[in-house]
Amino acid sequence: MTHEEAIKILEINSICSPKATEFKNAVEIAKNAIEKQILKRPKIKSFPKINGFELRCPNGDCGAVLQSDSPCCRYCGQALDWSDVE
Repeated sequence: MTHEEAIKILEINSICSPKATEFKNAVEIAKNAIEKQILKRPKIKSFPKINGFELRCPNGDCGAVLQSDSPCCRYCGQALDWSDVE
């Protein structure tokens, strides 16, 4: 099962739950946790005036500056894909 299939199953079941609000909140937490486990490439922020750059967390809610040897963001836990990053 892919992570997309797992999320879809959780979302469908949240509609049928007698405690729909609680289940919907639990689904959102699970969805965020699954998405953070998917490897994502760091975002590159350039500083042309000083001919430099920094690598930032690809998680839209975070955006923290990253260390290039870390397997995940130290602030939000987003898994990082360092392939093809020089």
